[in-house]
Parts: sequence; structure tokens; C-alpha cells
Amino acid sequence: MSNINLQKQDFNFFSHEIYSKRSTRKRSIQLGVMVLIFLMLIAGVYFYFEYAIHSAQEQIDSLDEFLASEEVDANRRLVAEKKQEINELKRHSAALKSFLENIQRKDIIGIEYINQLTSAIPQGLFFESITLTTEQIHIQGKSPNRQIIAEYLNNMQALELFQDVHVPSITTISEEEDNEQSEYSFVMTCILKDVMEE
Repeated sequence: MSNINLQKQDFNFFSHEIYSKRSTRKRSIQLGVMVLIFLMLIAGVYFYFEYAIHSAQEQIDSLDEFLASEEVDANRRLVAEKKQEINELKRHSAALKSFLENIQRKDIIGIEYINQLTSAIPQGLFFESITLTTEQIHIQGKSPNRQIIAEYLNNMQALELFQDVHVPSITTISEEEDNEQSEYSFVMTCILKDVMEE
């Protein structure tokens, strides 16, 4: 073999150093680009949030301005008045409902009730007036003697319709003269059972 066929090959002993510098520069460029992209992303996110905050603040200011307007203030006062009216109506409704329940619990004075009252009247006793309230019956009448008034008082107590029956006054209208009969005026008060308490 001859040396003529051999090609000459140059050896560069600094090639490793050159390639190393190139790869280092390439890496630093890549790192710089990545840092730049990262900074751009951070800046983009920052500006996006700044814009969102600014937009939200503008909406808040707009809403504050709207809420402070005369129209909204007038509507707010109107709503407060309506709420007060509703509360008043609820209070009145509760009071009326309670009153209605009390009335419905009361027995209506019917014919049977009146028949019981008239059945207790002894012979010879007459009424001048009867006043009826939710709590009591007030009777004014006349009788030829005190015994008939006492009998009527006992009869009324025996009916058990009343909490209390009493005769606060008996007045003599005329005395017996020449065998004429005396006459007495009386007042009777009968307190009804289960009266409505206020």
C-alpha cells in the first residue's frame, strides 16, 4: 500500500472547545427566549387582571351611581312604606282572626236560650227593660212583693247559664194602703259564663 492513496485528514484540536461555546450560546439564547416568553406571559396575565379589575371597578362605580340616584332612593322609600303597611295589615289580620275565633266560640243567643230565661220568670213579675251585652244581662222589672223577686233570683241561678246573678237594688214604688197591694222595682245583673276577656 502506498501512501498516495491515503487522504490527508486534518485534525482540529480546538473543535471541542468551539462546539462547546456554540452549544453554550445556543442554550443561553434558548434560556433567554424562555425567560422572555415567561415574562411576556406574566405581563399578559397582569394586564388581563388589571383590565378585569378596572372593568369591575367601573361597573361598581356605575352601580353605586345608580343606587344613589333619586329614582332608586324614591323606590327604596316606597318599598319601606309598603313593608310597613304589610306588617300593619298582618298585625290587624292576626287581631281580626283572634277576634273571629272568639266570636265563633261564643254561643249565639237563640230561641232556646230565651225560652230558658222566660221559663224562670215567676207569675206576677214583669220586665220594664232588658239590656244584653257580651258580658252580662241587665234586667229592670216590677214585682208585687219581694218573695217573687227572690224566687226569680233563685230560678236564674238554677239555670246555670250565668257566672253570677245578683240583685243590687230593690225599690218600693207604692206601699200597701187600704188593702191595696205594694209594688217593687228591682234591678238584676246576670254575668254570662265564658265572657270574652279583653
